[in-house]
Amino acid sequence: MSTYLIVGGLYVDHIHTVETYPEEDTAIRALATRRSRGGNAATSAVVLSQLLGGARGDVVRLMCAAPVSDPDTAFALASLAHEAGVDASLREEFDGVGQPAAFITVSRSTGSRTIISSRNGLPELTSAHFVRALPALLADEKPLAWVHFEAREPESVAAMASALRTRAAAASRTVKVSVEVEKPYLTEQALLPLLKRADVVFLSREWCVRQLAGKAVAAEEAQETAHRCLKAIAKRCSGPSTFVAAWGSEGAFALDARTHAAIAVPVSEEDAPVIDTLGAGDTFNGACIYAFALGATAEAALRTGAAVAGRKVRQEGFDNLAAALPAGGRGAEGLLHRGRA
Repeated sequence: MSTYLIVGGLYVDHIHTVETYPEEDTAIRALATRRSRGGNAATSAVVLSQLLGGARGDVVRLMCAAPVSDPDTAFALASLAHEAGVDASLREEFDGVGQPAAFITVSRSTGSRTIISSRNGLPELTSAHFVRALPALLADEKPLAWVHFEAREPESVAAMASALRTRAAAASRTVKVSVEVEKPYLTEQALLPLLKRADVVFLSREWCVRQLAGKAVAAEEAQETAHRCLKAIAKRCSGPSTFVAAWGSEGAFALDARTHAAIAVPVSEEDAPVIDTLGAGDTFNGACIYAFALGATAEAALRTGAAVAGRKVRQEGFDNLAAALPAGGRGAEGLLHRGRA
């Protein structure tokens, strides 16, 4: 029995599905409209909780900032607890602000999505709040096994990771740390103090391209570009971390800094059309964390992430994702076996 803590954002998504994306200054009718909880960290927490399944008594917790009183917040928290089994009681509450929201248009013809988001005045989670929660987390009867940070404000999140490392060592606890870097404007210089404290680093395709090329990368150049970026950042971090870059339809790539092995995994090849890519990257991250936490190799973790994310983009929403786990299914044995295949 273990506790997994995901630290980052909780949003409410207002999703409009259309046949094709509209031209500017036109009016169209949506095929469907729905409201859903969202946010990178929240979605990864939902996926991780679903894959763990609760069979061993594992707990997934989300630490996020949230308004004191907002109907949309109440909706998102209820969805996390009752539909996904994610505990958000560690949230930091703020008064006089609104719930972060995203207004999303999903094109049925392509499966792509366009997002306009707003934090509605809500500050980011503070490092002081995280540090205050650490003693109880480290003393819990369900030991803290993994903490995943969404790197929204690198300096603040680095302070959280530093406090976690220091206090876990003092308590003789071993806690794995992962970090997600999505936003391309985040500079390597600002991120390095945080990344050096991570066991696994997830880098977005957009961030990698911004660091190296600054422009779109052709599909045939994806693997070379991704591994070049991963090797460059691994060299600057000078640690044993695993660096991962999901590249959408071109696959997923990783560099194991311990063995210097460069890994490439293709996307799952299925005949079913792409329906909804919303949250695919967060799904990939959550599935990889699941695999890594069970002791999978980097290759097996990437295969798990690609398989689960592949199922997600071929359906609307996040139900029944565990059905996509690779052969061997649940548990470290199956994942490790798949990694050797």
